[in-house]
Amino acid sequence: MLKKIGAQSSISSDPKTIKGAEKLILPGVGAFDNGMKNLARRDLIELLNTQVLDEKKPILGLCLGMQLFTRASEEGEMKGLGWIDADTVRFKFDGKDTTQKNTPHGLEHSSNPSGLTRY
Repeated sequence: MLKKIGAQSSISSDPKTIKGAEKLILPGVGAFDNGMKNLARRDLIELLNTQVLDEKKPILGLCLGMQLFTRASEEGEMKGLGWIDADTVRFKFDGKDTTQKNTPHGLEHSSNPSGLTRY
């Protein structure tokens, strides 16, 4: 999408590239613990903390990337980055949770005209 709108971007885990970036996007697909392990294995946690918390560099988390911003996840054992004072919780589909939840993409079909799926 960035390419489509003409934005200059690159995909990198190189510390120099991350430091030199004007803005960051932390994408992610998969499990919370694997995401945190991958950041740790690449020695990026301290760098990201410095860039985001100290340098105030804007960052956008996509999917798992946003979940990693929280303290922890019900779907993992590792601590998250802790930038957001919250825990990531999983959707409950066991029929016991009677509260309605809205998601922008919808995990089940709904005829809701707002485009949000209700559970």
